[in-house]
Amino acid sequence: MGCLPRALAQEFSPKITKGHIVLDGQSRQDGKSLVNLREATALTLREAAMDQGGTDLIYAYGKSTGVNLLTPSSPGNKFFTAYKGTVFEHWKVKNKGVLIALGNAKEIRKTFKKLKKGEDVKKAYDRAARTVMLREDYKKGRHGPAGRIQRLEIGDHFLIRSKGRKFYAMGRVVNQEGGFSGTLAIDLKIAKYE
Repeated sequence: MGCLPRALAQEFSPKITKGHIVLDGQSRQDGKSLVNLREATALTLREAAMDQGGTDLIYAYGKSTGVNLLTPSSPGNKFFTAYKGTVFEHWKVKNKGVLIALGNAKEIRKTFKKLKKGEDVKKAYDRAARTVMLREDYKKGRHGPAGRIQRLEIGDHFLIRSKGRKFYAMGRVVNQEGGFSGTLAIDLKIAKYE
């Protein structure tokens, strides 16, 4: 946090906003598959198109990739019919962010439970960005850091850092069912820095 002494910077650490969001698969007519993370709200494609600058995360289900989370700026949007002709080709504002998939290890679950301040979320992100590539099973497309992560399963955790909207968030997949027209439920802890 800039030039502030460490103790003072922690004092100004934002509080965490908690959220629970249920997202719809991209095949659902008027389903809510996009997210405004600053507000912790799910959006339909139509709602998101009207406020492109307020969209931070997109859920898409793939036949071979399962659960995908993408930022609006991710080139991966071109692989999903619902987003290729809209977000990928026509949106003027595409928020940039970086996602990291963490898995569901005991240490990760404990970290998620212990998040109390914004600085905790930022530190978790910074640590994950430095260490995710050290995983034995590391694959950039699956684990990040990138604009798209894939093959998330129930219990998996992830982190996102917005490059323009000044927030960090950690999420946990709590349920997923039904594929292309199913749902994805995630719990979130969001730290807004503005």
